[in-house]
Amino acid sequence: MTYAVELQRTPSSGEPVFNQSTGSFTESDSPAREMVLLCLRTQKGACLVDPDLGVDWRALRKVTSGLPATARDYLTTALSRYVRAGVIANLAIATEYNATVQGLVFTVTFTDPRLGRTLAIPGRF
Repeated sequence: MTYAVELQRTPSSGEPVFNQSTGSFTESDSPAREMVLLCLRTQKGACLVDPDLGVDWRALRKVTSGLPATARDYLTTALSRYVRAGVIANLAIATEYNATVQGLVFTVTFTDPRLGRTLAIPGRF
């Protein structure tokens, strides 16, 4: 049973995914996943309706030491609103500096309680 319908969106831009073979937009497998992705791609303070939405990516650019730990704290803070609201559960964030990409790579893992599935979202900064 579907609890909500949300279009699947491209993680980086937020554009809806169009399925050429069916001629329609693709539904997301988890609306909670789309909410987390929206939060991750939004700079904190950029949404005038909800200034607390998003991650403070600008502040992270200034961090020189301890970037993985600081980024984990920022991501946890940004996504905690969804944990408190019961939209997601079992939030886990793994961060590390990757010399190959010369930046931070992270994985946000959580459970969508309504679907009973664990989802993982990789990213880099």
